[in-house]
Amino acid sequence: MLRKDIGYKLKRWNELGLRFFIIGIASSNKKMLDIDPELGIRNDVYEIKRQSDKFLTDILELGEKHLNVKFSPSARSDYVKAASGIPSAIQVICRVACIRSKVLKTHPEPEPKPIDLGMDSVKDGVLRIYRGKYHNRLIGLCKGKQQARSVHNTYFDIIKIISLIGKSEVQFQEVQQRLLYGLDDAKERAKKTTSFHNCLKYLPSVIEERGLDDAIYLNKDSESITIEDPSFGLYLTLANLDEIGQAIRLRRSGYPWDVAVSFAGEDREVVERLKNILNDSGYTVFYDFDVQHQLWGIDLRAKLADVYANDAQYMLIFLSRHYPEKDWTNFEFEIGKDARSKRTATYLLPVLIDDVTVVGLSSNVGHIDLRRCSVEQLAASLIDKIEQE
Repeated sequence: MLRKDIGYKLKRWNELGLRFFIIGIASSNKKMLDIDPELGIRNDVYEIKRQSDKFLTDILELGEKHLNVKFSPSARSDYVKAASGIPSAIQVICRVACIRSKVLKTHPEPEPKPIDLGMDSVKDGVLRIYRGKYHNRLIGLCKGKQQARSVHNTYFDIIKIISLIGKSEVQFQEVQQRLLYGLDDAKERAKKTTSFHNCLKYLPSVIEERGLDDAIYLNKDSESITIEDPSFGLYLTLANLDEIGQAIRLRRSGYPWDVAVSFAGEDREVVERLKNILNDSGYTVFYDFDVQHQLWGIDLRAKLADVYANDAQYMLIFLSRHYPEKDWTNFEFEIGKDARSKRTATYLLPVLIDDVTVVGLSSNVGHIDLRRCSVEQLAASLIDKIEQE
């Protein structure tokens, strides 16, 4: 509400010829301009970009002068490179180097005190300064929506690619190209692409939930991800992402969809409720209404056969009295049954809505009866199964 109120007043003030400078986090400005297209026309956002290596060197030399110290050429080069154009970063790095060289105040001797600590010698100290603020948030960001471990680990992959690129703004296209690099198999490329777009869909809400909305910003208009907080940018480039990967227990399922659902149209309401719960928890569900743009104009039998056979970790079949009567559900069930025979792990998960017999499905197969539990309980059981696999 506050952002909308400020946005409205900015429009009115502009009409009255009044001008204001609002200084703050760039992402906050962008979010405010997103409220109304006219705000972007009437107001400008000026971003303070990363500085040149010379600018950082000038800061470093001013510190040397006031503290009467002298960094070695190799240390100076290491620090400037690691700071990557961020003035606050060069200050933190030099501070750690001075403390470790026992320089706590201006060196009293006539000759400057030499400091020859490479970045490897100060990196852990720099990370320690930022760890308390960012470590748990970064782990949460890499896990994805509400602590769910994303298919193909794509949230983690996206963050790792951004850290390796090391730029303040990265285009979606560049991230996707790197995600797909080395994947020659067309089907694997398609799976990874699907996973990438699934993650982009939820990334803004994940960023906000992790308290990083002032540090990283996803701009759908420019199709880019920007690092707004220089301190977070420095932490991201220095952090051990393999350690982060271990902390989130990376999944290796290799499926772009956690679940594919098969149901009769009469049961859509209950299936959609389950789908929404799973989506809100960060899990991906192949649900026809959500992928109509992908299905438009293609051979549906071929596409659905591929999804149900190869692209989902689990297939939920909602068994109601309508299920055996439909041609499409019979087709989907046959595909799922064939896929089950070729997998070593559990695949078909029956959900009973009515007392019904389906040819080809043994009554001895374990199932969940929705007449004896809620949709929320069904979702919780399914999430437990996904996470424990």
